[in-house]
This record gives sequence, C-alpha cells and structure tokens, in this order.
Amino acid sequence: MGELCTILGTRPLEIIKMSPVIGRVRASGDIAVGME
Repeated sequence: MGELCTILGTRPLEIIKMSPVIGRVRASGDIAVGME
C-alpha cells in the first residue's frame, strides 16, 4: 500500500472517483483515508 500515499498526494480526486472506500473528501477539501 506504499502507492496509496503517493496517489493521495498526487491525484486525490482520482482516488475518490475510483475508490471512494479508500479515499473520502472532507468538507474542508482534505483527504481522509477510510482505512480506519
């Protein structure tokens, strides 16, 4: 899962579209990892 950090930092919007379970968008616009 080393790529996860890189992807989140590179294209957060793409992650949300592809895997909403892994990445979630907060009202502030920050990326919250839904792994917890």
